[in-house]
Amino acid sequence: MNSKEQYDLVVVGGGAIGLATAYHSAKMGKKVLVLEARQFFHHSGSSGDIMRMFRILYSTRQEVERAIEALKIWHKLEEECGEKLLWMTGQLNFGSEKSTAGAQGEYKKVKEVLEHLKRPCISLSKEEIEKEFHLTKLGYDGYFSPDNGVMNVPLILRTFYKLARQNLATLIEKAEVTSLKVDNKSVTVTVNTGETYTAKKCVIACGAHTNRVLEKIESRPKYQLNYAIWNMVYDYYATDPKIDSIYPGMWVFFGEGEDALYYGFPPVPWGPPNLAKIGWESATQRIHGTEIAKNPADRVDLVPAKEDVQKTVKFIKEHCLGVEPYPVYSGNCVHPHFGDHKAVLDRLPEHTNVVVCAGGWSFKFLPLYAEWIYRLTFEDATLEDLSCEDLAINRTAPNPDPQKAKKREQVSVLIESESTSSSS
Repeated sequence: MNSKEQYDLVVVGGGAIGLATAYHSAKMGKKVLVLEARQFFHHSGSSGDIMRMFRILYSTRQEVERAIEALKIWHKLEEECGEKLLWMTGQLNFGSEKSTAGAQGEYKKVKEVLEHLKRPCISLSKEEIEKEFHLTKLGYDGYFSPDNGVMNVPLILRTFYKLARQNLATLIEKAEVTSLKVDNKSVTVTVNTGETYTAKKCVIACGAHTNRVLEKIESRPKYQLNYAIWNMVYDYYATDPKIDSIYPGMWVFFGEGEDALYYGFPPVPWGPPNLAKIGWESATQRIHGTEIAKNPADRVDLVPAKEDVQKTVKFIKEHCLGVEPYPVYSGNCVHPHFGDHKAVLDRLPEHTNVVVCAGGWSFKFLPLYAEWIYRLTFEDATLEDLSCEDLAINRTAPNPDPQKAKKREQVSVLIESESTSSSS
């Protein structure tokens, strides 16, 4: 069945990026359709769990300024919706200056950028860290940055959903894309119910499922993205209820060696009392390669990885005072990981009316990325106009497989060219 309506924009994916994009584009007066393959607010994709980290702590000036810009938009959004979406707790970074850990930036460079930009940065001794954060036997000084906080994930998703609907966006769930036909003037999307929808523009914002959707594009050339799917584990641990503030803010420990990052969140007002989220900032369950990365269901297991939980439990036993080293509950979410830890936010090569956004720990940037997606989609802006050339789809990045990380490769991979199609 064909829908007789034509939309200005169809968004494939109803998670965080998809809903933020729908809201902003609808607010700007565009007729928007969102297609979500599952139910809205499910916890099995890239937008699961009840909290995320908002931070300005990056190794480069560009990324810090980008996060600061996003924070300003978050505060405007809070005023608009009348909700407190971010809980600004601040964040402690501490650990080895030799750390070159990726997802949280480089420990030493992060502090240097903060000081260069004259952002508040308070030095803490290892004794002060043990007293205030109840973290012991680590032997490192650190610094505390107040411009960071905890994001209320369930409220944020529901706020974008509500605001999108208020601005007359159409939101359809259980509508898995089976076909995408793209030409210079329109995009025609068919879903598993047999319904077909037409729009002038398309945004693909479906996280770890991005390659599955790109595979459905019938036009040539066809691309896949060179990401690995990380099956990220998160755990919650009981804290001593007699300690009023087990963690006065978020914390990240930068250890030496590969994958030596650990983090902690304080118990949050919208979560269970005296439960802290503590975890290892990596994943043992990873799917590599453009072929096997098509389907997140192909990951090793559908439950949290035992090895990941064990790493966190060991860290808690050795270093976290006032925390029971037994997870109360654990979960996982799938993350499309590019080798440089950054997102892709760009037009699809030779399909300029299709924009792709995936990866890069992007939750903190949601309202900013939604604005950028709108400008790329409807205002013919370039990545240079937006100062985000580092998110280009045609850039090179380290291979997302750690064993091949020294090799730089294209983020986008051409799998079928027009000549391939004509000769077949």
